[in-house]
Amino acid sequence: MQRIALPTLATLLLTTAALAFQERVSKPKAKDFGGILTEAKAAFDGQRYGAAVGGLRDAITIASKEHRKAIRAAFPTAPAGWALEAAEDDGEAPAQLASLALMAGTSVEGTYRQSSGRGKMQVTVLADSPMAQMFSMMTSNPALLDKESELVKYGQHSAVLRTRTKGSSYELQLLIVDDLVTVSVEGANDELLFAVWNQAAVDKLAAALSL
Repeated sequence: MQRIALPTLATLLLTTAALAFQERVSKPKAKDFGGILTEAKAAFDGQRYGAAVGGLRDAITIASKEHRKAIRAAFPTAPAGWALEAAEDDGEAPAQLASLALMAGTSVEGTYRQSSGRGKMQVTVLADSPMAQMFSMMTSNPALLDKESELVKYGQHSAVLRTRTKGSSYELQLLIVDDLVTVSVEGANDELLFAVWNQAAVDKLAAALSL
């Protein structure tokens, strides 16, 4: 009878154990928006309310992500000598996105940077913002504005321009129905700010926010 050396036997046993437990599993296919809603409806009808809520949260995540893409795509083109930074992928935090969309509306950010220089323009869009009503009181009553602020009209939309440092630092807050847009500029004058955020740019963003 042929004997198997102990080291060889140990190797065989380890290989067999690995084969027994290691398995390649196909990654589940992502569900589409309609399929998720169908499953959520079925869960609700079956009184599985937790599953229904989970499905609706997944649906909100998908809708919120697509809305964010549409809003950011409507950001103005960067002026000459500037560039708009690429958007970060928010696919890794779906639960946070769903929660933010439910509680505080959709938030979208973008940063323009001057290619040679220190110029920076930070844009924050808060769609369906609870702050919009408070801000609308200010735009409807210019007497509430301080001496460093002025009211700006974009057709049916209103904005407030605040001067931080004349010639190089400004903040523009724009109200589009229930959406609040804040543009902060450093290292650039107000002429560049209004050249980027002109009437056409505001109208384009307003159309994306209404989607």
